[in-house]
Amino acid sequence: MSEQIIASENNVNELEKSADEINIDAADPFSPENLQARPEFYDALPMERVITNIPVRKSKKHEWFTVKPDFGVKPDGSLYEYFLFEHDTGETSKTPYLVTGGAVAELVTYIQTVRLFLCVSRHGAHFIYPVKIPKEGRGNSNASRTALAGLEIGKTKIDGKATWILMSWNSYAGQYDCAKSRVDIEHPGWPKMSDRSILKLAFEDKFIQTADHTVVRQVLGLA
Repeated sequence: MSEQIIASENNVNELEKSADEINIDAADPFSPENLQARPEFYDALPMERVITNIPVRKSKKHEWFTVKPDFGVKPDGSLYEYFLFEHDTGETSKTPYLVTGGAVAELVTYIQTVRLFLCVSRHGAHFIYPVKIPKEGRGNSNASRTALAGLEIGKTKIDGKATWILMSWNSYAGQYDCAKSRVDIEHPGWPKMSDRSILKLAFEDKFIQTADHTVVRQVLGLA
């Protein structure tokens, strides 16, 4: 018993000594040293981030991001293409809908063929970047070409590390300009989800499959 008491006293002395060495007043709960947020606290938490939303949008101004190389890739190495309809609700931005099945024929003059790229910003914001593939004689092929080129750069890796890019619209040239970061940015990670699950999360409530969908009826003046 006496040995345990001596050992306990030694532990207390060591703790007091450590507190004195880093100038922490253990009796003062409002000491800045006691209140400071310690990063190691988060590393020890038994939890992981759950992604509940992946917006479909282009990158924001001054937003550095990288692109997931294997998202939306077919077995032959080419990329899947989708039909996208941008519903104008009168707000500042249009709402993108995936269109398939019987709804394609009803919206054929409104839909656009797109390729979708999974991206993540340096701050951990995941989003799906849509790039329109212009029909022959329609649309800005230069805009699509430069956007696709920039996103392909964002897929590359140098010495095993992701390439971080900044995309900006050049209104004078009618194209997207792409810049690469020259500094090493810590990667926030990709969702541990299949492509199907990612698409479902992004479009589950923005999916048009039949001609009787509310959006189709609104566009055709039937609702």
